[in-house]
Amino acid sequence: MVEETLDVTRFILAVSSLNSLADPVLTGHNYRVAYLSFVLARELTYSTSFLYTVLLSGLFHDVGLLLSSSQEVNLVKVVEDSGDRFNIQVHAEIGYRLLKEFPFFSKIANTIRYHHTFFVDYLHNPKGIPYASMIIHAADRIDVFVSSRLNAESPYYTQVPKL
Repeated sequence: MVEETLDVTRFILAVSSLNSLADPVLTGHNYRVAYLSFVLARELTYSTSFLYTVLLSGLFHDVGLLLSSSQEVNLVKVVEDSGDRFNIQVHAEIGYRLLKEFPFFSKIANTIRYHHTFFVDYLHNPKGIPYASMIIHAADRIDVFVSSRLNAESPYYTQVPKL
């Protein structure tokens, strides 16, 4: 039983780190988002099972990026390109469609699907969007903004002015 648990843990960590192979700028991003999400949820005093959901969702939140950049894989039919706000949602939809097919990951699939939902959108449609998605979104934005300032290869990089 312990060996099986270790194998599942190794699998989760291996698969969740594949994004760094697709884009080196993403190295460590999923771990930082998982950690920040866990800390935010813990500070908000959520249950242990919710903390587990948030941690696992943080590790897998960008798994759809592996397929969304591929020309051969067309899992999401884009009817209309409505700008960057839509494009950033494509990998979330792909991640959802991928994970919902596996019983172990189906519990986090909806969280992955909505992890780029803006808080304003949540206010207009609170029923279908998991709270965990909002926590993942906040942690993701924190990591992108903090890490991009430190990483000159990031597309979000801005040089910090010298004082």
